[in-house]
Amino acid sequence: MLPDGYKERKDIPLYDGTMGYFPLAFLEMARVSADGNEQHNSGEPLHWAREKSTDQINTAFRHLADYKNGNLFDGNSRVDGKPILHLAKTFWRIGAELQLLCERLAAESAEPVASPGGKCHGLGCPDPACAYCERFIRTAGDD
Repeated sequence: MLPDGYKERKDIPLYDGTMGYFPLAFLEMARVSADGNEQHNSGEPLHWAREKSTDQINTAFRHLADYKNGNLFDGNSRVDGKPILHLAKTFWRIGAELQLLCERLAAESAEPVASPGGKCHGLGCPDPACAYCERFIRTAGDD
């Protein structure tokens, strides 16, 4: 995922360009992740169940429309009981869509794809039933 070269790695402001710019937004996005994990994967370690979360753009725009219409919150968190922001859910969904696009582009260019949480080896995964890889093999093959 990150380049190997020292200079190339130093040129990517991984923390400063994300948490350094938008610390409160990323905090809210992390709360959405925790809440979604409790909703879809209760009792399991935090992970993105991609097969349960597939309509990123439409869902993002529904949350954005709710926010734009003056509805700041989308219920309370299953984790901490505090309200969840519609705009934070929009941010999460757009982040998910961007992640999928970056992975698809990496697959199309034959660059290695890093798997989240080290659960598999990207497109070279030895497990033919791997849900993470299946999406990219199907997507890349549909072109």
